[in-house]
Amino acid sequence: MYGRGVYGKVLAIAGIAFAVSLGATDQGHARSKSLTLQVGSQVPSVSTLLLYVAEKAGFLAKEDLDFDVRYTANAPTAMQLVAAGNADVGVLTVEPLILGYDKGLRGKMFYVHQRPLNYYIAVPESSQVRSLADLKGKNIGVSNLGSAAVPVVKSMMRTVGAEAGRDYTLVPVGVLDQAAAALKSDRVAAVALWESQYAAFARIGVPFRYFHHPTLGDFGNNGFAASDRTIKNKPDALCSLGRSLTKAIIFVRENPAAALKIYWSVNPGAHEAGDPAAAEAKGMREIDYIVKGYRTYTDGQKDFGEVDRAGLEKYMQMYKNEGALKEVPPVDDLVTDQFVKCSNEVDPAAVRKLAHDWKQ
Repeated sequence: MYGRGVYGKVLAIAGIAFAVSLGATDQGHARSKSLTLQVGSQVPSVSTLLLYVAEKAGFLAKEDLDFDVRYTANAPTAMQLVAAGNADVGVLTVEPLILGYDKGLRGKMFYVHQRPLNYYIAVPESSQVRSLADLKGKNIGVSNLGSAAVPVVKSMMRTVGAEAGRDYTLVPVGVLDQAAAALKSDRVAAVALWESQYAAFARIGVPFRYFHHPTLGDFGNNGFAASDRTIKNKPDALCSLGRSLTKAIIFVRENPAAALKIYWSVNPGAHEAGDPAAAEAKGMREIDYIVKGYRTYTDGQKDFGEVDRAGLEKYMQMYKNEGALKEVPPVDDLVTDQFVKCSNEVDPAAVRKLAHDWKQ
C-alpha cells in the first residue's frame, strides 16, 4: 500500500482502480459538505477501516458529510492526485509529501491516527533471531527495493553497526503469500513490511516477533493529508472528517466485533467462506492487530490526531542520512494543526454507548 514510487509524472484519473461512495443519502438528498478521499492502495482493506466505520456508524451523516473514496496504485500516486486537485484528501503515510517536496508536490498532513511507525521488521516466532544484531549476515525481505521500508530498515540496522550489502542483504519478496513463501523457504530470515500487511499475516495465523526502530518506533507516520486548496476551501469538511475519525477510533476500540461486521459489509471479499466461527476468528485477528496500532484516545483529550512535529523532523533527517532525501523540507510546509481542536470536539461516552448497543 505504501511503497514509494516515482515522482514528477503527470497522473490521470484513469490510474484509479475504482471508487466507493460512502455517505450516500436517502432520496438523493445531497449533504452540505463533501470530500473525495484518495487511498494509497488499489482495493479496500483493513487499513481504511476507520472510513467504513465512520459511514456505517452514522458519524458522516451527523456531520452532513459525503465521502467519495477512491483507490489507486500507491501512496505517491494518491498524493499526486490530491496535490493536482483531483481529490481532496490522501489516506496515506507521510513519505510522498517528504520525497515529493523538492519536485513541487504540496499538501499537508492534518490528522494521524497510528501510534507506531508504519514500517518495521518481523521474524517468525520460532526464529533464533532475537535482536537486530542477529540479522547480520542474513537476508531481509522487502516488498520491493523502492519501498519506503528500505530507508527505515537501513537506519534500524545501522544502530547495530550493520550496512546493507556488506553485513546483510535486502531482497525483494513481494507481499503476503510471496513474502510468507520466502520466509518458509529460508530465502529470507526476516521481512520488513507495514502495519496492514502484518494484520493480514495475523488473519492467516502466521505468528511473528517484531522489531521496531529504536528511536523512531513511536512516530506515527500514517494518516490523512489535504491539498492546500482543500484546506483553504473546505475547512468545515476537514473538521467533520477529523471528528468522524476520532469517533470511529473510539467505536472500534469499544466494539471491534462490530467493526469487523462493518468491514465485511464494505469489503465482502474479506469474509472467508466456510465455517462462520472460523471466519470470524480470522477476521478478528486482523481487526485486533490493526486496532492495536491506533493511537489511544483519552477522554477529554484535546490533541488527538495531531502530527508529531519533532518526530517528523527526526524521521526526515533519517531519510536524509540514508541518502533518500537531499534536503529536509520545512515542517510547517508539510503539517497543519488547524484541524486538531475541532477533531477533538466529540462526546466519547455517547460514541461508546452507540458502539456497545450496536446491532447489525
